[in-house]
Amino acid sequence: MIATRLVSSNSLIPGNIVKSVCRTVSRGREKDKLGAKRNARQAGLVDCRGKILSLETLPAWRESLRQAGKRLAVTNGCFDLLHTGHVLYLQDARAEADILLVGLNGDASVRELKGPSRPINPALDRAVLLAALGFVDGVCVFEDKRATQFLQLAQPDVYVKGGDYTLETLDADERRAVESAGGRICLMSLVPGRSTTTLVEKMVSTQGTEGEAAKLHLMGVVALQQGDWSQAHTLLQQALVKHPSLVDAWYDLGIVEFEQGNLPAAVEAYQTCLSHSPNQAEVHYNLGNAQYALGQRAKAQAAWLAAVRLRPTLALAHYNLGLVAQELGEPDAAVDHYATALQLEPDHQDAALNQGDALREARRLEEAIEVQTGFLKRHPGHPSGLNNLVATLTQARRYEKAMQVSNVLLEQQPNLTNAWINRGVLHQRQGDMASAQRAYQEVLTRDPAHADARYNLGMVQLCMGDYAEGFAQYEARWQTANPIFVSSKHSSLPLWDGQPLDGGRLLVQTEQGHGDAIQFARFIPEVARAGVEVVLQGAETLRRLLSEVEGVEEWISPDSKPTNCAAWCPLMSLPHRLGTTLESLPAAPYLKAQPAAHMTGEGLKVGFAWAGSAGHENDAQRSMPAEHLAALLNVPGICAFSLAVDRAPADARMKDLRDHISDFADTAACVAALDLVIAVDTAVAHLAGAMGKPVWVLIPHVPDWRWMLARADSPWYPSARLLRQKTPGDWPGVIERVQSALAERLIAPR
Repeated sequence: MIATRLVSSNSLIPGNIVKSVCRTVSRGREKDKLGAKRNARQAGLVDCRGKILSLETLPAWRESLRQAGKRLAVTNGCFDLLHTGHVLYLQDARAEADILLVGLNGDASVRELKGPSRPINPALDRAVLLAALGFVDGVCVFEDKRATQFLQLAQPDVYVKGGDYTLETLDADERRAVESAGGRICLMSLVPGRSTTTLVEKMVSTQGTEGEAAKLHLMGVVALQQGDWSQAHTLLQQALVKHPSLVDAWYDLGIVEFEQGNLPAAVEAYQTCLSHSPNQAEVHYNLGNAQYALGQRAKAQAAWLAAVRLRPTLALAHYNLGLVAQELGEPDAAVDHYATALQLEPDHQDAALNQGDALREARRLEEAIEVQTGFLKRHPGHPSGLNNLVATLTQARRYEKAMQVSNVLLEQQPNLTNAWINRGVLHQRQGDMASAQRAYQEVLTRDPAHADARYNLGMVQLCMGDYAEGFAQYEARWQTANPIFVSSKHSSLPLWDGQPLDGGRLLVQTEQGHGDAIQFARFIPEVARAGVEVVLQGAETLRRLLSEVEGVEEWISPDSKPTNCAAWCPLMSLPHRLGTTLESLPAAPYLKAQPAAHMTGEGLKVGFAWAGSAGHENDAQRSMPAEHLAALLNVPGICAFSLAVDRAPADARMKDLRDHISDFADTAACVAALDLVIAVDTAVAHLAGAMGKPVWVLIPHVPDWRWMLARADSPWYPSARLLRQKTPGDWPGVIERVQSALAERLIAPR
């Protein structure tokens, strides 16, 4: 079963482009996981009063930013006939700092720079259009041909210019004005083929139907920039009727469809655009965003990869690739994508935040702590940064330090949901279930439907023996963003509500680990006795074992489509559907096997399983170092067998069974021939218990919920004896008690 979820804070939903890439804010997820947030994008014209500045008011405005601790990015230009290239460029410029100020050439300077026919739009109109963009924070008109005076007054932290400049070709006085005030210069690539001059030339030169299409397209772009999506949609469609291969119109139509929520239509528009012109990075990027919004993670990933192949410097595509890699359970790949995004945009806060969280998910904990600590040095008191550090310190079992950071965070942000969830996990990992329960209830008091809080609370309640409430809360796993649960949902059949099915069969799907499947298979006979036929779906390694469970009418593989099924139910949801309590657990044994003939030897036959899958989230705590087994093998009178199938025996005195085991039915046959199984918390322990074989389960100090607290027996497996660590990591103490118990077993009558 998946462990209690820590929650980190990252941005989960990638930004879309409105003729450019829109930024995402830091994610509120924690896998711990996620309440994803998007930055608010204005649907129409924003209130631009107060955004348009004069050179006289600029110094005071700049000083107010300093007082507020805001970093200022500045760019400048003519911005006549606002178009795709402008918006993409400006939005990328905004990402360089907290605030974006646009210096706008006055009409006289535009005529001097562009010729007597320009500008097409007067300065005030151009200023209003720029100020209407949500990511532009200020516009200041200046009349000089050069921006030197404007830059001296603005004193930017970052001065952004287009990639058609170099440091050598940049006006020397402008450069000096920026650098003398401590600012840096950022040269940003432009979108090829997009410029006001190109638009004007196209309008002048194009005749007939194509000319009409170009004019309709331009009018559609203006409507798009003003946020009039309906009018933009009408004009762009009219343009495409007249000129179906007008590439830019397909691109802009994709944006409009996305903004109106018509996601399949947006995908179709972007794909049509690419069929005419396949090498446009921004189109691939937007296509990925639309596919992501449709839940098509793998397709979105492919589209963003295409975008960065065409434009390796597209930082937001690398950032979004990091997000989707985390969602797809590929944290190492996510780390690499965030690193690339940070190389391109060193001040990208969200990429730095998420990189630390991805390192945690990859279990590169020391690296994660270093990255997260560095982030907090640059951004002291950042709530998401503090919360993510709590998650990592908890996972690294640095509980004292984690509690210190958690105290700081909750003092600053007493109502921060994810901080309380991580506080609960911190208590839970130390065995303080009562405090953990209070932390989760703190969240649920304000948000009774919060999935992560319900899921984690359910784990606590199960550990404490409250199965009715625990299994009910455990159902919230399907509302979390954990990719393991998300990928397990059945897309076509309705979820079974526990009621009789009229003639149809029930598809029951195994989930999570093999041990979970073995443990919960006991509920299938209960379903069958209620008159429901069961089709069980699971891994091939379990087929021969579990297809023999009473009530299983058919077994199908994970990639098979069920037939004649009226509903589906996850295997681990059956106890909730059946109203199971601690007192009404179906009894073991419920699995059986014929003893394997090859299991020969003298003495007490003991099978050992000392380690589980290395990929398990809690494997470092539940698995035991192999060297501890030597003390048990020294006990005279035992015949030792290794039940491990993924590793060699820990000691030469163990008999290696790997050549005899191809699935769990083979393992069951080996277990049937043994006198005793000694195992850590693995599938082998569940198998032995389900068969009624005497099994001694070695339990870490803070157990998985199913072993409950303090008990030496298990209500799930009457043949089980639980030997627990008395302090964290105390395997030697456990082994000492096992030695004594073995000695007693050997002298007792058999």
